[in-house]
Amino acid sequence: MLGLLLLTSFIANYVLAQLPAEMDQNEFQHTLQIENQLTRLQYTVLAQAANPQLPISELLPVTLGSAGAPPFAGPSTGVISQESSSALTSFNYTLTRIVPNPPDWIAVPGCPPTGQPCNHGAAWDNLTGSPGNSYTFKLNGGSPTFLLNFTGNNDSITVDWVGHSIGVTYVILNGSDLTLNLDKGSSGGNGSPRVLVWIYGEHDIVTTSLNGQAVSMQVSFLGSVDQPCPEGALAASDRFYWNTSAGSGASVNVTWENDFGISNTSGPLPLDPGTLTFRNTTSFAGGCAFTLSYPSQYASAFSSGLKVHLNNQYVPPADLVYDQGAVILSHPGIGSIMVAPPPFHFADTATGWTGSLVLVDVVGAPFSEGGTETTGIVSHLVSVRHSLLKSNETDRIYFVASALNLTTAYPGAWASYFQTLPTAVTAGVIACTPPYAFPSPYSCLDPPAGVSVTLLLPINVISLSVTQVTVALSLA
Repeated sequence: MLGLLLLTSFIANYVLAQLPAEMDQNEFQHTLQIENQLTRLQYTVLAQAANPQLPISELLPVTLGSAGAPPFAGPSTGVISQESSSALTSFNYTLTRIVPNPPDWIAVPGCPPTGQPCNHGAAWDNLTGSPGNSYTFKLNGGSPTFLLNFTGNNDSITVDWVGHSIGVTYVILNGSDLTLNLDKGSSGGNGSPRVLVWIYGEHDIVTTSLNGQAVSMQVSFLGSVDQPCPEGALAASDRFYWNTSAGSGASVNVTWENDFGISNTSGPLPLDPGTLTFRNTTSFAGGCAFTLSYPSQYASAFSSGLKVHLNNQYVPPADLVYDQGAVILSHPGIGSIMVAPPPFHFADTATGWTGSLVLVDVVGAPFSEGGTETTGIVSHLVSVRHSLLKSNETDRIYFVASALNLTTAYPGAWASYFQTLPTAVTAGVIACTPPYAFPSPYSCLDPPAGVSVTLLLPINVISLSVTQVTVALSLA
């Protein structure tokens, strides 16, 4: 009798204490095993895509059941199946053809760009330069009004006031590697002479040597955020130099405006803190100056992957998912994490950010299998397509924008991964759209189990390599 009591006590202690700990460990190890098996599937698909000349199918094991603890506990079961058809990725991009469209200002006489004195009270010039040339405008009127619209690259433009006053002058430059010289030797002049300069492009330089009373100058270096421009669009590379020989009352404001990031300003020290002001802003959102754009939009869709659901008894049930090229672990009610991220890569180069994406399209007949045995997944490469999206300046075709629309039941994992990407590429913007308003405590990034939401990720790069992989998955 005593022996029976001791045996019963031992069994009870094992079932209540040791068995849960042992099965907890078994189910945890099983979760890690499935993670490794799906990560191997991810690597296999990428290897097949890298070697499409070898049209072979790969058989990969997936262990559905955990280890048990006989005779007191059997293995926990698992189910493998395709993901919901609602899980998909859409890749969108825009190519834009940009053509010059200068304004027609020929109704007003202009000044010759050859340095001959111009005596017009008002002169408007619309000029397209040739690379490496120099152009000089000499304004000889008493208080002239002068407007110059110049398009070109690698040119030097001089505006020289040889008369009594500067008057009102507007200079609009559309180009890169331009040098604008603003000169006035005479110290006379009054009436609040004004100079306004707008420059669209990059690596442009403005120098001044102005004498006079109460000269008011506004210089704006303008970059494009909506589209690349034929003459460049990185305003942060532009420079301003101020000659301190101006008379009393001078007021100069210089602004660098673009959304590509602001570098430090350059130039000599100001006359005093109240005379020369440098200002940086990222509020400018204009396009290219004096152009017309003709955008064309393209889109490609990619379907889902597969899911292994673990019917754990001692740790929370879990889903291991090969979701649109990534491997994700999800505990319903707890959240999802990225186990193996998708093959997205970005690099900061001397000319700007570049990127590469591998997008996986899973096809095949629906399948499902449950139990505790080891099954096999057959991966068969169907096709690989490579595209390089970049601007073609010869044909004035510009790669403007691209974005990923990703519909997934695991937005938390994807959003966390997207937040690790360079903000210069994504602008730190991730939009989430639910199919309907979720009741509390759910949210768009933490939806009810099995419900898919759509994430939008903008991708801002100068060139993007896109590999589209179509693979058929089936059970062995």
